[in-house]
Amino acid sequence: MFAAAVPGLAPLVHEELAAVAGVTVNGRGHDGRSDLIFFQVSRAGRGAVTDQRLIEDVFVEVGRAADTDGTRAASIARQVWRPDAVQRALSVWAEQVRLLSRSMTFRVVARVLQERSFRRTELRHQLIEAIRRDRPRCRVADPAQVAG
Repeated sequence: MFAAAVPGLAPLVHEELAAVAGVTVNGRGHDGRSDLIFFQVSRAGRGAVTDQRLIEDVFVEVGRAADTDGTRAASIARQVWRPDAVQRALSVWAEQVRLLSRSMTFRVVARVLQERSFRRTELRHQLIEAIRRDRPRCRVADPAQVAG
């Protein structure tokens, strides 16, 4: 999982999360807009994570890709969208939020550090297409039941 926080707050969020029973903080980063704190959490600790005051959002990570010059948005989308990991993430969502339905809505929030190889909007489009191929009953909406 990872948490997003206001830039500059990563050290404090890191300390907050590290103090939660069942949480192991794995690292920190920045996506150009927010500080990101990466961590693993046991099932018992999930509720305590979302109660932390300094965290803006909490995400279940389903994939990660390293951009190298010349990498295309479609390639990044294929690396990020991993159906098995998505299914596990949706199981967590169902436990924490509400049961899954046959036709759910989603929205893609794409962030990139730079737009030399491709634009952020192109990555968002490619991820939407990957989701539609894997989960044809799901549809794009804003606001949506699931954001990623």
